[in-house]
Amino acid sequence: MNKLTFLLVHGKTSALRVRMSLAQNGGWLGVRVGVTHELIHMALDSFLFSPPDDLWMEKLQEAFYSVPKAFWLKSAEVAPQEALKHVARTLSVILEGLGPDNTFTPKPPVPLPDRVNRRWADLYKLWRNAECPFPSHLYAINMILNAPDSTSLREIDVIYDPKHGSLSPWDIALIKKLRRGKKQSVDTALRDLAEQTLCIAPIASSNLALGHLQRTIFDPDGEKRPKDDSVQILAVRDYQEEAELAAGIVQTTLKKHAKLRPSDFALLVPDDIDYSRALREVFALAGIPLAGLMPERGRRDIGRETLLHFLLTLKPPHPAMALGSFLISPLLPLDDAERHDLAQLAIDNRPYFLRKARGNTLLSHVVRLVSAPIESAKELLSALQALRSMISDNESLLEEREVFHQTANVIAEFLSTWNGRDIPWEEVMELTAPVSVEVSVDPEYSQEGVAIFYEGEEPWRLVKRLLILGFNKDRYPSTHPISPVFSDDEMALIENALRIDIERPSRRLENSRNLFRRQIAAASESLTFLFSKRGSDGSEIHPSQTLAYIARTFENIKKADDLTLELHHPEDRAKAQMVPVNNKRPKQAPRDIEIKNLSLGANLLSKKDGSIVSLSPSALDTLLVSPLAWLLGQLCATPRLWTVDGLDVITKGSLAHDVFEQLFPVGSSLPNEKTIIKRIPSLVANMARSRAPLLLTPEWRLELASLEREIGEAAKAWGKLLKNIGGVIEASEQSQEGAFLDSPIHGRVDCVVALPGGGRFVVDYKKSSSGARRERMVKGYDIQAHAYRLMLTGTRGKGRVGVMYFTMNDQIALTDTQGWLPSNLPGVEELAVDVSKNAVARLKDIMEDLRKGRINLNTSADRKRIPKETGIQPYALDASPLIARFSIYVEE
Repeated sequence: MNKLTFLLVHGKTSALRVRMSLAQNGGWLGVRVGVTHELIHMALDSFLFSPPDDLWMEKLQEAFYSVPKAFWLKSAEVAPQEALKHVARTLSVILEGLGPDNTFTPKPPVPLPDRVNRRWADLYKLWRNAECPFPSHLYAINMILNAPDSTSLREIDVIYDPKHGSLSPWDIALIKKLRRGKKQSVDTALRDLAEQTLCIAPIASSNLALGHLQRTIFDPDGEKRPKDDSVQILAVRDYQEEAELAAGIVQTTLKKHAKLRPSDFALLVPDDIDYSRALREVFALAGIPLAGLMPERGRRDIGRETLLHFLLTLKPPHPAMALGSFLISPLLPLDDAERHDLAQLAIDNRPYFLRKARGNTLLSHVVRLVSAPIESAKELLSALQALRSMISDNESLLEEREVFHQTANVIAEFLSTWNGRDIPWEEVMELTAPVSVEVSVDPEYSQEGVAIFYEGEEPWRLVKRLLILGFNKDRYPSTHPISPVFSDDEMALIENALRIDIERPSRRLENSRNLFRRQIAAASESLTFLFSKRGSDGSEIHPSQTLAYIARTFENIKKADDLTLELHHPEDRAKAQMVPVNNKRPKQAPRDIEIKNLSLGANLLSKKDGSIVSLSPSALDTLLVSPLAWLLGQLCATPRLWTVDGLDVITKGSLAHDVFEQLFPVGSSLPNEKTIIKRIPSLVANMARSRAPLLLTPEWRLELASLEREIGEAAKAWGKLLKNIGGVIEASEQSQEGAFLDSPIHGRVDCVVALPGGGRFVVDYKKSSSGARRERMVKGYDIQAHAYRLMLTGTRGKGRVGVMYFTMNDQIALTDTQGWLPSNLPGVEELAVDVSKNAVARLKDIMEDLRKGRINLNTSADRKRIPKETGIQPYALDASPLIARFSIYVEE
C-alpha cells in the first residue's frame, strides 16, 4: 500500500515556511504540507469519496421558522440572515466540540441555567428538523471515519504540532483514522524538523527591550525592564502616511547599514485592501521590492454595472444616484470631464440636467433613454437595443464591452419570451448582477524583498527588523464578536458539563494573542509600531489596546501615551529611530497656520476676461453669512456629495414651486377650490416624476399624501389671497437681470403679481413658516426679494414694486408695504419697514472688500451671533469644512 506523509499546519504561510525548511534540508519524497481542509480532501480521494454537497445552510434556512417560540424568531424579524448566521455558527461550534464520539441530545447531560437549557433545546429542535446532521467538513470526516480501512488506497501519516492552534475532536479522530491507530508519526526526523520550524521562539536577545517584550507581553506578572531603541511606537496622520513612513524607514536603514538587505525587513499589516494598495504604490515609487503582498483581488465589472445602473434609472422610482452612476460609466462615448459633470448635475438637480443635456446630440439620446416612461417588456427591450448602439468602441475596454453585450444578449432573449403584463424588473436585474472579476490572488513570495506578513497569518520567515502597520483599535490582536446565542461564561458552563473543548470568544482571543507573540518573535533586532490618528474618513481613531500591555512591560512608563512618539511634533520626531528627514531644504520650524483675514491682491468680483461676476440673490445671501463660502463656491471648491434620494426641505420647496407655476399660470383666471383639490394629486405626481420619483412608490405613499395636503392647503390660501386683492399673475419663473451696487445680478423670480391700482408685488414662495422670515425682514436683513425688485424695476420701468413672501406652511403673506392691501385681510401682514436696509449696508462693505481682494473670515461665534442679530439661518457655514477650520476664535 502507498504511504504518504502529511504535515498539518494552521495556515498557508505556515505551510510556506515548512516547505522552505524542507527544501533547505534536502527535501523528502512523498511529503505533503497543508491545512485541515486539504487533509480532508486528500483523505476523501484516498477512500474514493466525492466531496459531499454543502447543504448545511440551505437546510437550516428551510427549517429556521419550524421551531415554535424559538429564541431567534424576534431577531429574525429584523435581520433574518444575520440571525441565521449566528444560530448556524453556534450549532457548528457545538457539533465540533462534541466530536464523533458524543451525540447532540435534547438536553445537556447535567442541569444548566434555564436560559442555557431553553436555547440548547431550541438549537436541538432546529438541528433535528433540518435533517442535516453536520456541516460539510464534519460530514466529510464522518464519511471517512465510518469507511473500512481496507477501502483506502494509501496510509496517510499525519504530523502536526498540537501547540499551534486548536484541533477539534473531529480533526484528532481523522488523524487517528488515517494513521491506522498510531499515536504519532514513525518518521521522527521529519517530525522533529516540522516541530522546530513551526515553533517560533523569541529570537531577539533577552538583553534588548525587543527580546524582553517578545517573552513577557500579555504576562501580567512579567518582570519589568528598561526600554531601549529596539522598540519604538510612532503615531502618524493616516494609513497612507504609515505606508510612506515604512518605506522611508527601510530606505534610511539600508543607507545607514550597508550589510542589511530588503530581505532583512518585514511589514506586519492588516488584511485590508487600503493598506495593500498603499504599500504597493509607495514601495514601487521607492524602488523597494516586496515579497508576499496580496495582489489586487478583482476589478470592477463595468459591463454589468452599466446595465444594472441603466435598468435602475428606468425602473421607478428612478433614483438620481443610479442615473449619476450610469452617466459615469466608461462605456458611454463621453470624455471623463463631461461624464462627471453630467453625473453631478443629475445628482444635484435632475430637471436642470435634463434641460441642459438636450443641447448635445449624443446626450439627447441618453436623455430620451433615461426619461422616457417604460411600461412594457417590449419598450424595455427597445431601450436596451438603443443603449447597445451607443456603447463606446474604445479598444482599452474590449473585455468590458464583451461582457456588456453578452449580458445584454441574455436580457434581450429573456425579454423577447416574456408574456406577462408587468415588466419583470427583479428578474432582469438579477441577470445584470455584477460579479467579482477575479485576478490572480496568490502573492509572490521571494527571498529578496521586504516580507509582508498579514495580521491573521503566521510569519513565513525570520527577519531582523519588523514594522507593524495599522496598530489601531480592534487589531493586534483582532477582536472577536460576542455570540448573541451564548455568552462566554455560558459556553464555559457547557464545556464543563459535557467535558469538551468549545471554541469560544475568550479562547479565540487567547489564540490571537499567541499568534501575535509568534509574529513579533520573528524579529531579532528591532520592532517599530505605526498607528494612525485618523481614519480614511478623517474620524479620530485610537491605538490598539495592546499598547497598554506593552507599556506594562517596561520600567518608568506611567501610561501608554508615554511610549508614543507623535511625528508631527519636532521634539518627538528627533527621538524616532531611522525616520527619514528631508535635508534638501533648510531646517526650519513647521509653519503654524495663522488664521487671519485674507488679502488676495485681486478684484474678486472681476473675471479673468475683465467682465464682472454676476451675483444671484442666493449668492448675496451667502455673502451676508460667509464671504469665504461664496469664494469657495466661485472656485468650485465646495464638496460635491452624492446622497441617496430623499424628501428634504429643498425638494419639497421645488415641488411646491412647480405645482404653483402650473396652478397659477400667467394671465389665466384663478382656479377655485374645487379645481385646486382636483388637480393637486396629478400635478404633484407629474412634478415628482422628475424631481423626486421615489414619492410615487408604495413605500412613500404617506409622505406623498402629506405633501399633497400641504401644497393643496397653501394653493387654496394663495388663490383666495389673489382673489381678495384682485391680483393678476404677470410673470412666473421668469429669468431677470439687473444691477446691485454696481454689480450685475440675475435670477428667476417666482412670481410677479399686478395690482388693480397699478402697483406690483415681486413674490417669493417659501416652503416654510413665517416666523424666521418675519424676524429677518423686521431686522432689515432680507435681500432676496429686494434683489428681484431691483431686476424688475430695471426691466419694466420704475413703478411701484413691493416685496411679498408667501410662506406655504402657515399660509401667511409678508410684505414690506404699507396701506397697499386691505387692513382686515386675513393671512396678510404689511410690515411697513425697509426689509433690506441693513443687508444692503452690510453688502456694500463686503463687496467693496471683494473688489480690493479682501475676505473677512468668520468667527467661532458666528453660528450663534448671525441668527440672533440678523434673523438669517447661517447654512452657508456648512458649505465646506474649511469655513470652520479657518474661523477666527473669539470669546463668546
